Amino acid sequence: MLVYQLLTAISDPTQKALKLDHKPSPISIETAYHLDPSGEIRLKQLILKPALLSNDISQIPWSFEQQAYWLSLRLHNTLAERQNLVLHLDNLMLEQLDIYQLDSKDQIVETHSLGWQQSQLNRAQRSMPHIAFVLQPQQVSQFYIRIQTEGIAKTPIKIYQQADFNQLAQFIFLLWGIFAGILIMTAMYNLVLYLGLKDPIYLIYVGYILSILMMYGVVIGFGHYIWPEGFIRLIREHIVTANILALIFTVSFAILFFNAQHEKSKVVYFAYGYLIGLALLAIVSWWLPEYIAAPLFFLSMVIMYPLAFTLIGKQLSTDFSWAKLYVLSWIPLMLGGSFQPMELVGILPYTFFIHHALMIGVLIEIVLMAIALADRMRHKKEVVLYSATHHLGTLLPNSSLFGQTLENNNDKNLVVCLIEITGFHTLLPYISNADNNDITLMMATSIERKIYNNDQFITIELKNDQRVKLAKIKEGVFGVLCEMHGEKKEGNQQLTKTLNIIQKSVAKGVRINELFINISTRFGVSLSISTNKLDSDNKFNSASEMVKQAYQALDKSKRTKNKISYYQQEDVFNVARRLELAADLQ
Repeated sequence: MLVYQLLTAISDPTQKALKLDHKPSPISIETAYHLDPSGEIRLKQLILKPALLSNDISQIPWSFEQQAYWLSLRLHNTLAERQNLVLHLDNLMLEQLDIYQLDSKDQIVETHSLGWQQSQLNRAQRSMPHIAFVLQPQQVSQFYIRIQTEGIAKTPIKIYQQADFNQLAQFIFLLWGIFAGILIMTAMYNLVLYLGLKDPIYLIYVGYILSILMMYGVVIGFGHYIWPEGFIRLIREHIVTANILALIFTVSFAILFFNAQHEKSKVVYFAYGYLIGLALLAIVSWWLPEYIAAPLFFLSMVIMYPLAFTLIGKQLSTDFSWAKLYVLSWIPLMLGGSFQPMELVGILPYTFFIHHALMIGVLIEIVLMAIALADRMRHKKEVVLYSATHHLGTLLPNSSLFGQTLENNNDKNLVVCLIEITGFHTLLPYISNADNNDITLMMATSIERKIYNNDQFITIELKNDQRVKLAKIKEGVFGVLCEMHGEKKEGNQQLTKTLNIIQKSVAKGVRINELFINISTRFGVSLSISTNKLDSDNKFNSASEMVKQAYQALDKSKRTKNKISYYQQEDVFNVARRLELAADLQ
């Protein structure tokens, strides 16, 4: 929103530049150019042979070829007032940028060398190559500009009134401040998160931000204000390596974000191979000339986008909700990344927005990535919580969530009802984990069908807008919570009737491989909450105590051969008495 308001407010300050179109105007400007493949032509030759210059500079065929470009600008001030002007050459990457100012008699008035290797330049000239000059009334001034570099030679040339250039510089510094400030604060915050959480994705994210700050600090110019000059020169000499580092961090972030490092798929192995290839290319590019290394870098980018989208596509097939902001973060990056190449090849005109589109796209991408990381942390916490409250094999609620639901509903008169598959533990050594889960889910589904629409049974959780009223307490044992109404005797009779219906519906035979199993169940029911409170002097019994009562009722069912047993307080004394007798007999 801040960037949008900025762009809306400033419009396009480059539109205030003087038109280099040969049309009559208060300050008329004639332009021409000459290509020098040998790089040996000198200024004197162009002055003596003006026929070497042809066409206007808007027709220059910029390329990666190693050649020199000579540009000519002839300015005539037809006004009666002096004009304070600024010549702005918007390419910080040029190794040789020489400007010769001549008078009407072709005598050199001033010479400027603005190539990045020049040590005498101040920060303003390094970050925004420009020269200021004065055009007196009716004065004619000639400029010859020589450009030669190993990298991208295309250089947008604009002439501004001094006030308009100052306004342009203010807008550029404002945009740089927003960009660098947000990135630095984001990097520091995520570094703190890494030190606290020890999750390597935060360190990779910090590395990505630093690589962006290094790369764009050189290409855009703000790096001269945040990095030491020696460090900036080192990055400039190896700018392709800095670009490759950003690619390495981008792919590494995608792998870690989706936890793909734990998978053994072809896509992940290919991603690892691609990272190794990028690392080797970064090392080789350290010594290669830029005009050779740059095309190799652009070629490597062809692989990066399909690989990232493949990793994203795999996530879309599972759970997309927590990763949507990371997926959306690629949109401004790709849009901004597409504008700059189209401007370089002349498809799009040079404007303030197009020139800074990639930087704005990266800024939005990094902000969205930061929010996506927060969503990822929230999702991981949810996964941990879900794992702690559910059985991983069947995804049924476990005893922890069952007990929490019981405690959250202590204002209702509930009983705990445990449902045990008879003899299930004797089957476990003979069936696989998959068969175990299949039997468990089959039984759970059968029980859920009988109690789903019965409001007497309490909902434990909502899953995909469906009520879940049954939990897996342990292997072969399920739990449900039932609300008792009316008198105790009447409530027990109603519950017994319902449990008998459940028992008949789940009694069936199941074939596991070549083993045929007859499945039957038994039920143990605890005291109600109101009874527990009454027996405990109005102190509510804990959820675990009620589950123990239901287990004791199950044991009673085994002893008495009854399919449904209710816990009674005197059973505790009977058990204690039997233990005392057994101890006396010893």
